[in-house]
Amino acid sequence: SLEFDRKVGEVMLTSRANFTYTHNTILNNDQPDYLDPYRSRVGKRLDQYFGLQAIGFFRSQEEIDNSPAQFGILRPGDVKYKDINGDGVVDTNDETAIGYSAVPEIVYGFGATAQWKGIDFSFFFQGVDRVSIQISAGDISFKPFSSTNADLAAVNSDVYEHRWTESNRTDARYPRVSLTNSPNNNVASTLWLHNGAFLRLKNVELGYTLPKKLVARSFLNSVRLYATGINLLTFSRFKLWDPERGSGAGAAYPPNRTISFGVNITI
Repeated sequence: SLEFDRKVGEVMLTSRANFTYTHNTILNNDQPDYLDPYRSRVGKRLDQYFGLQAIGFFRSQEEIDNSPAQFGILRPGDVKYKDINGDGVVDTNDETAIGYSAVPEIVYGFGATAQWKGIDFSFFFQGVDRVSIQISAGDISFKPFSSTNADLAAVNSDVYEHRWTESNRTDARYPRVSLTNSPNNNVASTLWLHNGAFLRLKNVELGYTLPKKLVARSFLNSVRLYATGINLLTFSRFKLWDPERGSGAGAAYPPNRTISFGVNITI
């Protein structure tokens, strides 16, 4: 944590910054050894995400026939996974550590305050890094037509716009849409894992304190007018919902963006 104060001419500047890095490693969890060492949780971080490595989507039935067996009956447009152990079958034995965890290893922030005569301005940025967001692939928002309730039959717009189709084989982000449940496409994998890092303008404030000569004519001691903004801007590669909501399906109210105006009066 650092803080810096300096007066430049008639301007008083104050800046501050903080940085936290936390890493943990499981040394022993008193569990039997995995047959495949890469599946072991020992040596990994606590709550490390594990899953399959998605390597694209099947483009044809011929490609399916010439690939290792996966989950259920496969169709073009289904997720294609890497056979890690090379046994000709993709299953839970091919799961490996992917991404980070839901708890950021890096948390940081920085801001500054400037005062000039009666005007003051301050801002503060907050950020996290080395954190992953895992989308709930089995949630109805990402499994179109999977709910029998008409109220829950909506399709996530990102799924609708970027699903695999015969005319969209190269830019697809999601597997094909099907009326029947496809267990192959709902397993945890790198397809559903995203970088959860973000930088947010947490708060900013602009204020003006009336001159004492003007206030002295009344019974007041001081009067300050101000405008404050909270959660105004967020910079992140993750665009489906507010990254601070973390993993899941985004079905929760995001942090409020607030702009307020006020007056501080001292008698």
